Amino acid sequence: MKSFVSFAILAAVLVGLTGCPASLNSILLTNLSDDIVVNVFLSPSSSDDWGVDQLPGYIYPGDSFLLHSIPNGVYDLLIIAADGSYWEKYGISLYGGEQRSFDLLNYKNNGVNVLEEMAGSQVSSQPFNVPAAGDKEGFDPGLKNQQ
Repeated sequence: MKSFVSFAILAAVLVGLTGCPASLNSILLTNLSDDIVVNVFLSPSSSDDWGVDQLPGYIYPGDSFLLHSIPNGVYDLLIIAADGSYWEKYGISLYGGEQRSFDLLNYKNNGVNVLEEMAGSQVSSQPFNVPAAGDKEGFDPGLKNQQ
């Protein structure tokens, strides 16, 4: 019995150290604009690459999209609409099972669509994929160094 209890305690400690699913984070995007969203890029702020498109389809006006299973860290977000307009947000901190919500709005600030943090509702979801190829520096719009 003692070895079973010791094993259970060891397993609980290992799960805590490796990060259980409850500590993963998510980002909810709600499209309040008139545009159809065609791309969503999320990558660690320390990366020069945008990585792969995280959106498996489209986010139509009035719809929401949940990007889930995001490890703890600080991220940059780039969202592109079908007409080429975009939303961007740098330095999004995600820790401890947090869900952040952003509304994609119609109006612009200095030529960039406004992405406002607030509450929304879930419609579809996609797990976060670790960024691969896709140079942030060479991606226009939304070059990382043009903040």
